[in-house]
Amino acid sequence: MKKSPLLAVLAAACVLTGLGGATSQAAASIIKGQRFEFVRIRPGRFLMGSDTGGERERPVHRVTISNAFELGKYEITMEQWDAVMEQNPSQRKGKGKNLPVDSVTWEETQEFARRLSQQDQRFHYRLPTEAEWEYACRAGRKKDFLRDIDTTAFWSGNSGTAWKNLNQPGEVLEGPKMPTSVGSKKPNAWGVHDLQGNVWEWVQDWYAPYSDAASADPRGLESGSTKVFRGGSWLNWGLDKAEVQPSYRDHRKTAFRHTDLGFRLVRMPK
Repeated sequence: MKKSPLLAVLAAACVLTGLGGATSQAAASIIKGQRFEFVRIRPGRFLMGSDTGGERERPVHRVTISNAFELGKYEITMEQWDAVMEQNPSQRKGKGKNLPVDSVTWEETQEFARRLSQQDQRFHYRLPTEAEWEYACRAGRKKDFLRDIDTTAFWSGNSGTAWKNLNQPGEVLEGPKMPTSVGSKKPNAWGVHDLQGNVWEWVQDWYAPYSDAASADPRGLESGSTKVFRGGSWLNWGLDKAEVQPSYRDHRKTAFRHTDLGFRLVRMPK
């Protein structure tokens, strides 16, 4: 059917004004007996970063996402990890197949994605870029939002887990000390679950300070010393609500692993 001129204008306006969005079309890959679900995120523009956050989140700058991409609907789970990899570094293995895998290094996420890509003749798998991640997390909202955070995020404010003493050496926790199964909370406006809270998520980029210059499809530095992770988790690292803001950034060496650090993937046609 030929698209009407009005529909064509409206579609172009969505991209130019940054409305973006996600399609309702289901997308999934079946690999190693596991179903990996994806949400198609439309192109658009957004303001990345925050003027009210920390130094790493400034300055706010305009970013264009030029092409649609398919982002994992859920974080990678224990069951999915075990089907692809020989070893599971999580201390929670065996406690729930739909828990997000945790304690994985950035390097291990690369190997997981490489193996999926080898098994699939149609698609290549990778971590989202930092810009793709924040664009999908914001889901069309301009402000760092917290009003409805309990409905969409399992985070330190509702997980029941806390540090016994943040200033004490070692990691002494009180409470359940657990994430929740992926998809337990409502999805965001674009249909993606757990982008805020549950486990932190590695992204593809090397860490670098922001510039105020507008950019299209930024992919970060060619090399660096630390990789970025986003989204906050069920565990408070000392900054409480700030950690689950869409703009918040943290970064560590590629071999870093932690009890609340996982990932999700993007798939792209080969």
